[in-house]
This record gives sequence, structure tokens and C-alpha cells, in this order.
Amino acid sequence: MANSMYTWVSVDNLTNKSKKELIELLSPESGSSSLDATTFSNRYFVGKEPTENYDLYSFRIDEYGAKWWYVNDVDNFIDNDISFTIESAWSVPQELLKKLRNWLIEESPDVVIRGTYEDESYEPIGAFIYAKDYDDIEDCDIDINHDKLFEDDEYRESIDEERINLSDTLFESYNTTKKED
Repeated sequence: MANSMYTWVSVDNLTNKSKKELIELLSPESGSSSLDATTFSNRYFVGKEPTENYDLYSFRIDEYGAKWWYVNDVDNFIDNDISFTIESAWSVPQELLKKLRNWLIEESPDVVIRGTYEDESYEPIGAFIYAKDYDDIEDCDIDINHDKLFEDDEYRESIDEERINLSDTLFESYNTTKKED
């Protein structure tokens, strides 16, 4: 059975139009609490869905970066930002995040997709950022004490802080690079 990867995503600097379109794309079907890969694919690839002969597993790995994934907890309470979580198999769905970035920059050229990730085993954990002509993803460089992780709340919080600090560092690097351009 595949490990689950949990990815927390923030999409910043959206226009009103791109925010509305992204919410429509990520909204679950009526009666469901999450959006699955099949529903997303049917919405995103309108008129160009994979043929029946195409291997769905390979398609999802190639197109999204994970063999299965679900979008949960879409939050759009901040003016030009949206946040959501993704649960996926084995890895961060990097190709999905890049597709969203490429789709969104057409309407919102300053869009930034950033966040953090954590495998259920805590190996790996890290952060990422995707923007126009920019992407970076890095694992945290820490050794996890698994015994302590599940027994010591302060230790667990320190691991979370490492992940969040890495996200902040990647965002600072992006802003520095953007200023230099």
C-alpha cells in the first residue's frame, strides 16, 4: 500500500476571475467532501481526456506526479488567495502544482503557489514554491526520531516549525530572485 503524502497549498496573488475559476476547478462534486483525480481530469482536460487505451496509472504519474490524489479543505476567505490540502500517493503532486501555476499565470501573472508537505512516515517533509519562471522544492534536512515524534508534543511541534521555516526561506529566496530580475 502506498504511503500518503499530505501537502498544504497556498495560492496567492489571484485575480478575481482566476480565483473564481480555481474554486470551480477544485470544488468537490455535490455530496462529496473532496475532489478526486478523475473529476479534476474530466474538468481540466475538457475535450482532451485520455483515451480508454491509455494506462490511467501512467497518465496520472505523468500528468500530476502521483497515481492518486484528493483535494480537500478549499479555503477562499482571503481576498486574492486560496488555500487547500492535497492527499496523494507517495509524493508531492509536483506536476499538478506546475499545471495549476501555468494555467493561472495566463490570468494572474504574479500568482505564487507555495506550501509544505509531509509524508505519513515524516520522510520526507519539506516545502515548495512555484511562480512564473520559478520553481523550487526542498526536503527538510533533519533526522527524525520516530519514537520521540509520537511521544513528545514539543518535539512534533519543532518538526512542524522546521517545515514552515523552510517554506518561509524558499519564499524569501523567491522574492530576492524576483527583485534581481
